[in-house]
Amino acid sequence: MKNILKVTAVIFVVTGLAGCSGLTQGSESTPYAVATMVDPIVVEKKVHDPNAWPPYGFTEEIPGVSFRWAPIPARVICADFAPSCFGVEISTNTSCPSGIFIELALVDSQGIIRGKVNEITAAMIPGERAELIINSAEESPKARLTQLNCLQ
Repeated sequence: MKNILKVTAVIFVVTGLAGCSGLTQGSESTPYAVATMVDPIVVEKKVHDPNAWPPYGFTEEIPGVSFRWAPIPARVICADFAPSCFGVEISTNTSCPSGIFIELALVDSQGIIRGKVNEITAAMIPGERAELIINSAEESPKARLTQLNCLQ
């Protein structure tokens, strides 16, 4: 269930100033703005349930295991030997005592698969997340998730 937080903002438009002519001490006239209220603006912001499954931004690829590409590419730094690397995040709501196996197909600019890379996380318990940088010895502008397995 997605929650939505609604906020109504009322905006006043200042159309002019009145009473701003040469005020002196003790004057009864004070400056004030003439404001006109315009139609309220309703702003909707989705509020994400922190206990939702799969977590916001993730896709459940297999029962109990969800995946997403790293949301901040600047945090993904390739190893010195790797001309390409890919950041991924894995979340689980099940136990994977031998870790989670992930495999990516390396795809060139014409869409041809040129190889594969894989990695295994450490053992994971329900509610944990893993962030991985998967390095490739081959140059590849893209990757596609091909396998994700909870290892028992």
